[in-house]
Amino acid sequence: QDERVLLCHGRIHDLKGQHLLPEVADLIRSQGIEDFKIVIIGPSKTPEYLKKIEHEIETRGLADFFILHERMPNEFIRDVLSITSVSLFPTKVEALGGAGIEAGLMGVPVVGHEVGGVPEVITHGETGFLVTPGDTGALAGHVVSLLKDEELRVRVGTAAREKTARQFDVSNIARQYVEMVYGPQVLS
Repeated sequence: QDERVLLCHGRIHDLKGQHLLPEVADLIRSQGIEDFKIVIIGPSKTPEYLKKIEHEIETRGLADFFILHERMPNEFIRDVLSITSVSLFPTKVEALGGAGIEAGLMGVPVVGHEVGGVPEVITHGETGFLVTPGDTGALAGHVVSLLKDEELRVRVGTAAREKTARQFDVSNIARQYVEMVYGPQVLS
């Protein structure tokens, strides 16, 4: 209740970058912020990768700053997003970024890597923040900015909700699909 939630949800896999989060947590803590929990939720088919993350958390003395859940129903993700301050998206590869869309729809700012289709979901400085893949210092820096500045966090979260709802509305997607396949003249 007294801690802010930083959520990283989606498949737990090396390509999704969750192994970077212990270092990010260390950097956040070094800025004097200690009232947070990084919650990692998602299916994992690579137990050795999960063990690597757990080992890094333990080695850095960060066990009190992490919660790991391998499987949770979608309703649980929605409930966690409703209490999330910042969504973490450290993926190395991403076609579009469903986790970023889900966070945006819930009004949660996203801090993540600028890869693949992620910039289609997150507009840097407006609906979240994008960093060069692997730059844990920049990831942590943006998280710290959002945690220290409530007005910024609310403004970015509100913009994320508005953009995501508009951009990923079913009728808008259907219209874009028809235009792409059949040409804009079909909708005229």
